[in-house]
Amino acid sequence: MRIEELPTVQRILNRIRDIESLQNRFVKESPVQNRQQTSEPFDSILKIEGEKSASAPKMEPWRKDSRGNWEGIEPTLTEIIRKESEKNHLDPSLVQSVIKAESGFKTDAISPKGAIGLMQLMPSTANLLGVDDPSDPAENVAGGTKFLSDLLNKYKNLDHALAAYNAGPKAVDHYGGIPPYKETRKYVEKVKKFYRDFSE
Repeated sequence: MRIEELPTVQRILNRIRDIESLQNRFVKESPVQNRQQTSEPFDSILKIEGEKSASAPKMEPWRKDSRGNWEGIEPTLTEIIRKESEKNHLDPSLVQSVIKAESGFKTDAISPKGAIGLMQLMPSTANLLGVDDPSDPAENVAGGTKFLSDLLNKYKNLDHALAAYNAGPKAVDHYGGIPPYKETRKYVEKVKKFYRDFSE
């Protein structure tokens, strides 16, 4: 008896043929996805995607509920922010603004550069701040608020402190203020806008 005649092997071969048949049918029935095989202009694809984005539901503006908590932010996180802000002599609205700019309140956020968590702490910075697990919301906010407080105490200037949080103190020291980095300048303005929103 040849090996391909064994019942188990025959079942396997039949299954492979079934899968190949399904695959061929899928390829025939599926619309063409390859850009080289479609005549649809790239600009029109962008337009369609833009229309999809425009029709997507927009985020509601930030507002407080009946208990004074910000909607869209977990009450437990709000409490962590309040506690750590008080400990580090910071306005909770400022801390919330930094978190919104840094991670959009995503506890599992990781940047392409490796910054981790709500306040986007780099591993080296987290280590200096005594943060063992920067992915833990409580530890992350504790470290981030301490860092922000230290920067405000050092520079006595909100813009410079925010710039240092984004680009690092060395860059702010080198330029004597906000570095001429487009990203950092946008970041400072973004946090200040959020701060105004949260303070209303």
